[in-house]
Amino acid sequence: MNKRVLITGAQGFLGRYLTAALINGDKDLEVIGIGRSPRLDDCFTHSLCIKNNQTIPAPLPAGIVEALHGRYKYFMVDTNDKKHIEELLKAQQPTAIIHLASGLKGDHCSKLLNTNIIGTLNLLSACKKYLTDVPFIGVSSGGVYGFPSKSEDLPFRESYPCNPEESYQLTKAAEEKIVKEFCEHFDIPWMALRVFNIIGPGQDERHVCGRFVSELMSIKNGYKDPHLKTSGLTSVRDFVDVRDVASNIVQLLANEQYNQIFNIASGKPVMIKDVLDCCLNAVFGNEKGGIKIDSGQQTFLSDQKIDQHYGDNTKLLDVGGSIDFSLASSIKDMVSYYGLIDR
Repeated sequence: MNKRVLITGAQGFLGRYLTAALINGDKDLEVIGIGRSPRLDDCFTHSLCIKNNQTIPAPLPAGIVEALHGRYKYFMVDTNDKKHIEELLKAQQPTAIIHLASGLKGDHCSKLLNTNIIGTLNLLSACKKYLTDVPFIGVSSGGVYGFPSKSEDLPFRESYPCNPEESYQLTKAAEEKIVKEFCEHFDIPWMALRVFNIIGPGQDERHVCGRFVSELMSIKNGYKDPHLKTSGLTSVRDFVDVRDVASNIVQLLANEQYNQIFNIASGKPVMIKDVLDCCLNAVFGNEKGGIKIDSGQQTFLSDQKIDQHYGDNTKLLDVGGSIDFSLASSIKDMVSYYGLIDR
């Protein structure tokens, strides 16, 4: 076993799919996962709402469960624990690091700073101290671009400047800069991957697609009144399937596309109204009449920004990347996932 990829945040939504993609894609590769939570072999760390508002741990899809019983080791380690991180890297000697661990949008500033900045520095310092020429892949967010002042600024390209507008975006932009400058100074191969809005089976219901599918399935099964509340439906976003994100990270690592920044995006702007229509079609087909949609008030951005956010994926596709899941197929699979767990 001469390939050993360490993934931080391994039990997160993307971390689970990435672990499976790495293990299933290379029989000679082992994954070392680390995270703050105890090891879980049959569910994500978040919960889902099913029958009559019952909350259950979100089950892992079968393909991920099978991968975890193979060439996978997990250690409960927080990246803020510098000593433990150093001991782990010294003992395990990974041949590549994929840094997914991150604070979330809406987290307190102190948590964002500790996870996105200090945790990243601890990991990089341990790499410098105990590893040699081991690539460091920092997984960032398309949010670092902020919002455009005019439609001509879209789609966002990797050459565009970062213009973060809130704490999460600011810390992710700073994390990117730390990764790039640290790695270049110490001759460590690096990548920064700007991932746009992830969707897919098992997604946390805090996100728009996960919430739409969950609530519509509850309505269909008679657990909820046929009334869906949502914020304004005219926002435009870029949704990319978690399986596409995972496969493209694997591809970029395999092709050694180091010392570069890549968008991982669908490249297709989608209005939230169209996302809702897609969810309605996937859940109800032609029998979606009678559901009341309360879209509330549209949220307006300050400083004359426009509520559109999507990326250009030309650079990714030019080096062999691909987007294989359409929005409709992703949502269809999300609906099927709920059908399997809500019986």
